[in-house]
Amino acid sequence: MTGELSDPRWHLAQPVEFGFEVMPGENSPAPQRTSVRILHNSDHIYVGFDCKDTNPSAIRAHITDRDKIFDDDFVGITLDTYGDLQRSYEFMVNPYGIQADLMRVGDNEYPSFDTVWKTSADIGESGWSAEMAFRSRACASPQNGSRRGSPCSSESILGQAGNNYRGSDTTGTIHALCVRGA
Repeated sequence: MTGELSDPRWHLAQPVEFGFEVMPGENSPAPQRTSVRILHNSDHIYVGFDCKDTNPSAIRAHITDRDKIFDDDFVGITLDTYGDLQRSYEFMVNPYGIQADLMRVGDNEYPSFDTVWKTSADIGESGWSAEMAFRSRACASPQNGSRRGSPCSSESILGQAGNNYRGSDTTGTIHALCVRGA
């Protein structure tokens, strides 16, 4: 992983573009173009973000400790692996590839949650890009007989692409997130 989305396999995944921002605006039109792509193999889920910026010198990014990226621009995903809209895992990365991961229960986020996953990012002339890779079994999921497979499986995540990463079904939900400088 280089953070550049230069691997030709990224072209196999259909990009989903963000049309709005939630921070600092509240569901206002996105001032910059950002898209996400998701790929998978039998063990890993890969997420690639392409963050175009008309003024790359204004990108907010710092080399910092893990989970301390929230004053920077960052992108991320939220995986609701239980499908209950109550418990989820949040994975984020800044333009230097610094990770943040949280567990959300209800309205509370727990930064003490840390799991092993890979990130890489690259700042270029037209903005920045980031790649994430994590094992699909890194996320806990319910172990009852009413569901087939793991809600954190690549099939569940890819199945949400048609809903712009905002839908849910019986296998869980994925939300993609982009926070950009004002």
